[in-house]
Amino acid sequence: MESRTLEIIDPEELRGYAYFKSLEEGDLGEIAAVLKVQDYADDQVLFEQGTPAEGMYVVRSGAVAIEIGGKTVATLEQGSVFGEMGLLNDRPRNATVRAQGDSQMFYLDRPDFDGLLWTNRLCAYKIVYKIALTLVDRLDKANKAS
Repeated sequence: MESRTLEIIDPEELRGYAYFKSLEEGDLGEIAAVLKVQDYADDQVLFEQGTPAEGMYVVRSGAVAIEIGGKTVATLEQGSVFGEMGLLNDRPRNATVRAQGDSQMFYLDRPDFDGLLWTNRLCAYKIVYKIALTLVDRLDKANKAS
């Protein structure tokens, strides 16, 4: 993985992602300032199931496979968010995530998110609210599948 923390991200680019759509212009600027850009090669593992969770990812380009117990359970493409629970708790990762083709991610780590909690509570609240909606949606899908 190559991390390009110095890449300047245009806040307007973030408006195109559902996760950030509800944020105000100033909020987008704050998020853009703390996001890191990470590049992954085809089949490269972003993180392994059971490892410490330390942040969330947004697929900027490419795709990732979500694997549980060695079995692919989902494929996520541009705009998808995963690992978001890593912003909220210290639990281990629930899945292994592997790049499908060359892929690029935005990454928000917990220390930077915690900083937002102190400097821009409304922005952090909107992200937590979006995380809650995402988890509710995933729970609904899991209940329908069982």
